[in-house]
Amino acid sequence: MSDEEERLVKIRTRFEDLCRALNMDEEASTEAWSSYENISRNFTLEGSELHWLACALYVACRSSVPTVGKGTTEGNYVSLTRVLRCSHISLIEFFSKMKKWQDMAKLPQDFCQSTDKLERNFTVSAVIFKKYVPIFRSIFKTPSEELLRVHRSRKQRRHPCSVSELFNFCWVLYVHAKGNFPMISDDLVNSYHLLLCALDLVLTNALLCSARRDLLNPSFKGLPEDFSSRDYRPPPGPLCFMEQLCELHDGLVLEAKGVKEHFWKPFIKKLFHKRILRGKEDSLSGFLDPMNFGDSFLSLSRLYEEQVLASGGLDERIFTGEGASEDIGTPEPSLCEEVENQDSTLYRLHTSLAASVLKVSTPLTGRKYVQEVRLASPLSTAMKSVGRLHTLLSGTRYGPSSKLTQILRGCSRDPSDVISQRLKDMLDIFTQHHEDSTDDSKGMEKDMAVKFFHLSEALYYRILESIVEREKMILGDADLSCILEQDVFHRSLLACCLEIVTFSYRPPGDFPRVIHTFQLPAYHFYKVIEVLVRSEQGLFREVVKHLNQVEEQVLESLAWTSNSPLWHSLQSAQVPTCQEVHENTNSTWFYFTSGGDISPGLTCSSSTLVTPQPSGDSSSSAVDGGEEERGDLIHFYNDVYIKQMRQFAVRYSRSSPSTGADPPPLCPYPTSRTGSPRRMLLSSKHSIYISPHESGSAPCPALPRERICYYICSSPPNRLQEINSMIRTGETPSRKRSIPLDKETSPKRVCPDNHTALLRRLQDIANDRSSSR
Repeated sequence: MSDEEERLVKIRTRFEDLCRALNMDEEASTEAWSSYENISRNFTLEGSELHWLACALYVACRSSVPTVGKGTTEGNYVSLTRVLRCSHISLIEFFSKMKKWQDMAKLPQDFCQSTDKLERNFTVSAVIFKKYVPIFRSIFKTPSEELLRVHRSRKQRRHPCSVSELFNFCWVLYVHAKGNFPMISDDLVNSYHLLLCALDLVLTNALLCSARRDLLNPSFKGLPEDFSSRDYRPPPGPLCFMEQLCELHDGLVLEAKGVKEHFWKPFIKKLFHKRILRGKEDSLSGFLDPMNFGDSFLSLSRLYEEQVLASGGLDERIFTGEGASEDIGTPEPSLCEEVENQDSTLYRLHTSLAASVLKVSTPLTGRKYVQEVRLASPLSTAMKSVGRLHTLLSGTRYGPSSKLTQILRGCSRDPSDVISQRLKDMLDIFTQHHEDSTDDSKGMEKDMAVKFFHLSEALYYRILESIVEREKMILGDADLSCILEQDVFHRSLLACCLEIVTFSYRPPGDFPRVIHTFQLPAYHFYKVIEVLVRSEQGLFREVVKHLNQVEEQVLESLAWTSNSPLWHSLQSAQVPTCQEVHENTNSTWFYFTSGGDISPGLTCSSSTLVTPQPSGDSSSSAVDGGEEERGDLIHFYNDVYIKQMRQFAVRYSRSSPSTGADPPPLCPYPTSRTGSPRRMLLSSKHSIYISPHESGSAPCPALPRERICYYICSSPPNRLQEINSMIRTGETPSRKRSIPLDKETSPKRVCPDNHTALLRRLQDIANDRSSSR
């Protein structure tokens, strides 16, 4: 047996052990091993073989399986988390190798898109979990503050939940709800608001259950004012803490309330109706009671496991597990780990404070005047993007404004009806593309798609109005019917607005899926981007950078596909051939024109002689029958350069009769442009200006008493203190008028002996420089 065969036998043995540990069916294991053998023969698989076998098993598990009833089902209900744990591969490494496996196996596009969505879901959940831990600790007590539970007998199974159990319950409730809404599962903003809804529900139940108020943190700012009193009674009616949670933890109130009304409440009511959550269905409360919590948690966990196995997704309870750092691939602190590390954190904090006190302060750095740089998290960036989008669309309705309506009616052919009908058709296409197959969430997914489209429609009309006004400024009173009747322009503009809205909610956007949805060529989509950015000045920086990346992606690959209209444009434009481009570049004079190669001219000027060289014959023959003539550098020097430069060069000779009387003009100095900014007002509240400092020999004019000037690199530092004092108090400090710093002593006079020729020489230089400017 050769070494290669022996290696395959060992790999086969490990693969069979892995299949037995996963209880894998024979059909899926055979398919996985066959694909591994084919790829290993054609490619070099670096790293552990078991990791690549895990990728092959995942692909085999997600293949379609025929059912007895009807149709097919995807997957064989094998958990991805179990596959990763049994193969000893972290989640981040799995996604990295899975992308390579997809390229090597040439898997279908639908499978690649599902894997990409799975990775985006994991990324969103990782960001949300980092926010979940500190928010939960601010609302509820930490496990260290909880009283030790008394040992109970086996018959006494009903017991109040602990803080750690409540932590896990709230996270499972959230990830189960997020998995039921596929459209917002990778939406960072709406996923965060869904987490706030889960925390709001648990907080409300803790307040309504009198026996469970001990779980709450008394220092939480969102609690009612009289919560600490013994006679506290919850107010009648439903409780809601969404405004307080959004205010304390950077949420958008309107967006969060919309998610709660349209997504969260119907979902929770179904859980109560199906007896997954035990309690009062009318008030959505009671599941924290000791008699209901255990059954509710167990039923919810089972339901979530079924959902994960059916969808083939990731079991996001991995974040709260004991080996979360090993399973994920990055150190991720849990709730208990943070509590255990509090002492070490406090020690490091005191050490750093002591070190900062003993550190010598350096006034030259001026760091105390610089604001502290706070690194923005992906969630805070997404929240700011959504907030800026709503600010941009504030006061804009879902339709054309009165001004745009008047402009459209002023055209020879009113395009208003065509535009509105086009938007309705595109709305139908967009909603059909985003509808989910399950009946439970189909209506909710459609509502989210309609919401995104309406925001895009408002942005579309706003930008269309800006484009039309810009064209009217250029063309005057010309008829714009021809421009407004271009169907591809309007469809591309709306698709670009939809990409902006999608990017604001779900970075990094939905491109190129948006152009595939509406069957738009990437070339036409690219032409609309620059028009949109120029017309709308209110776009925030992140959106402009994203559109630049989209342009680069189109220029790199998408515009050069076989069915791209770019090829037709190139054929109709009659692009010149390479022979026509290089027709004029072969001439000798081409290299001495503006922008050409001036190296021969510089070489000749460095060795200028009035007498032709004795070896001035050309070493190459001239080309007959054409306007151009080829020759070497010596031929150019004798026949071209000397004829043009003889009279000028003679003036530099000592034997010239005009030496001293008619000196040649000197090359003028380049005009120096002031680098300082123009005089400008720095603040609308204070009279503070910055202007360029004109340095010269003339004395500075006397300044009024109420003005204080500070010259960079020359004024003393107390001038800045006086300016700061003037801003704070509004009064000018009374002081004596200072001597201008720019005042200089008069220059020394030149000795009068034999200075006539020198003065005449200096006067000629000054005249030459003034005439050349």
